[in-house]
Amino acid sequence: MTTDNSQLVNVELSLSEVRFLIDVMWGHSRHDSQALAFRHGINDNSLESRLSHIVADCEADESID
Repeated sequence: MTTDNSQLVNVELSLSEVRFLIDVMWGHSRHDSQALAFRHGINDNSLESRLSHIVADCEADESID
């Protein structure tokens, strides 16, 4: 499955909002999550990974400060 990157948008979210999105993704069954991702032409595992990396990077930056 590939992502159509022709329509990229930038959205500012707080760290709590990103965590919320990850929690919502985990709140669905694997089947439902994959079905929703397929409908939107994305890979849910890749998205969750990207969001998780954002959280980890932000937490690492906070621990440095």
